[in-house]
Amino acid sequence: MNLQRRRFKGLNERGDIAVTFAILLPSILAVMALLIDGGYMMIQFRRAQIAVDSAAFAAAQRLDRGQFFRDQIVVLEPQEAVSTGTLYGSMNSRGNVRVTSVEIYGNRVIARGYATVDTIFARMFGLSQFTIPVASNAAPLYGIDRQGQ
Repeated sequence: MNLQRRRFKGLNERGDIAVTFAILLPSILAVMALLIDGGYMMIQFRRAQIAVDSAAFAAAQRLDRGQFFRDQIVVLEPQEAVSTGTLYGSMNSRGNVRVTSVEIYGNRVIARGYATVDTIFARMFGLSQFTIPVASNAAPLYGIDRQGQ
């Protein structure tokens, strides 16, 4: 009698795996989308951050040399800094990475850009593309920690 109960109990549980799989499938796909698309987004973010960092750093190296040698004051040459930063930004902007602006505020250089990432799995959830903004700033120091040193 105990054996018959076990047989009937097993018959009542048929199809439970299919229902469980149908419920868990969207969750599994969402995790896959997060892992694969998220990893690709991190790669593109790092590429964009490196491009923007290089643009800001290159621009911060363009000092007004005349004023530096004459008065020992560290001041950027704004036009040269912007053109150098823009050049480095365009050289490092490949694929989905763009450096959009290099701006000078006093002795501070701010570079901005973005990375556009096409998704793979997230398209199933209506997300076909992400745009990741990035920014960086730099200042000319050359080992000088105070003006007039």
